[in-house]
Amino acid sequence: MKKKPNGFGISQFIVGMTILVILLGFGAYYVVCEVGGPNYSMFKKEAESFAHQVVIHKEMVIRADNIYYLDYLLDKKVDVIVKNPFGSDACNRYESYVKTENGKETVLRCGEYLAHISNDVTTIYKVGDWLEKEDEKITSIESRLLYNYEKNGVVMSDKYMIENEFIDFYNEKEGTNYYSVNAIQTANKGIKILSKTFHRLKEEVKVIK
Repeated sequence: MKKKPNGFGISQFIVGMTILVILLGFGAYYVVCEVGGPNYSMFKKEAESFAHQVVIHKEMVIRADNIYYLDYLLDKKVDVIVKNPFGSDACNRYESYVKTENGKETVLRCGEYLAHISNDVTTIYKVGDWLEKEDEKITSIESRLLYNYEKNGVVMSDKYMIENEFIDFYNEKEGTNYYSVNAIQTANKGIKILSKTFHRLKEEVKVIK
């Protein structure tokens, strides 16, 4: 009796190709549907790591209000490492902070995403640029007071800034070391603090418990 030759026949080849097509299709579906998911989880871990590092180092730079902004920590040469899981740009030093007492919370802003941790719940938001005029097409809006200043009749910056960024800008321009807008205004009668309400997109994209 003649033996059949070894190897795949036409039917086996068709079955194999069918399985391959199914697996490739599933892989493509996974990439399309799950992209960003692991990044959100990594973002949560980075925010938790940020909070943990602050708890470890806060005794070196005690603040009366128990709010530790990333900008403040970096200025004080505290060894805090925060990585952006969405790109190569550094995380926002002016919006990222850890509150260690009385309603503990952590906020980490990296790129166009912001993580907020409170009561063991992490909420991820997508945030846009600050705009002076409210965009009626955007339903998820955050509004905030931004600052600039005028000296000798000259507006010192071409943009308005959130409080921490403004204080940093002022101190660098004027060679001072203030920690609040009120302190700047009180100590410098020749300075006119300018403030306006700006708006931006702040859309919830994921909640992780």
